[in-house]
Formats: sequence, C-alpha cells, structure tokens
Amino acid sequence: MVNAENSLLHVELSCSPVFNEKNIYQGAIAVARDITKLAELRKKFQTYLTQEEAASKGVTSICASCKSIRIKEDTWIPVEDYFSHLIFSHGICPACCIRLYPELNLSEPEP
Repeated sequence: MVNAENSLLHVELSCSPVFNEKNIYQGAIAVARDITKLAELRKKFQTYLTQEEAASKGVTSICASCKSIRIKEDTWIPVEDYFSHLIFSHGICPACCIRLYPELNLSEPEP
C-alpha cells in the first residue's frame, strides 16, 4: 500500500464476522492498522543484528517460533545444536509448576 506522499505503507488487517441473535451472518467488521513504524524498526534491528559488533555485545538471535539460533547472516541451527557443548537435565521451575500443577502444594513436604 502507498500513502499520499507515495511512500510504502505497511498495514495489518483483521476481520471478524458479525452474527445476529439467531446466529445468522450479518456481515463483517474489518480493522486496518498502520504498522509502518514497527516494520521499519524491525528492519533496523535485523540489520543491527547482522553486524559483527552486535555479536560482541552478547546479542543472539533466536527464532520466536522454532527457537533456532542464527549463527551467521542466513544460517540458523536448532537450539540443541547451539548448546551441544552443555549437558542439560530436566526440571520445572516453581512458576510453571504452579501453572501446570495447581493441585500440588510444594510448600508442604510429603510424608
């Protein structure tokens, strides 16, 4: 999409159906949101991450979906491979234990 100044515009679209009280489709509501600034910031940040100085500052790129880690500009590896020099054991933190197992009372030791 292009704005009045002929500049590229990034837009996020969202749409939801509208039903009446008898559950009959009546139409839809659509919302368009200008995310141009967000897209520009993401691009700047991605450019920053590919610079060598970012790596020296301890910045590591990790995929928000599959958790792969970028080791070079276009090279991604599984997080398990990135930390292959470490040995992991499994556990569960207190916050996740409360969320996943609310019926357990960890404050009282079992007899």
